[in-house]
Amino acid sequence: MSKAYGAEKGGGVRRTVVLVGPDGIIKFHKYGMPTDDEILAALK
Repeated sequence: MSKAYGAEKGGGVRRTVVLVGPDGIIKFHKYGMPTDDEILAALK
């Protein structure tokens, strides 16, 4: 599936976390594995 969406980078999958608000605006974006605190802070 990752190949179909072009998500493979150098033999692995590059994880990205994105939060989109109800207004369609990106509220948070980070590559890798952000902490729960980072994600929750973006919701406030």
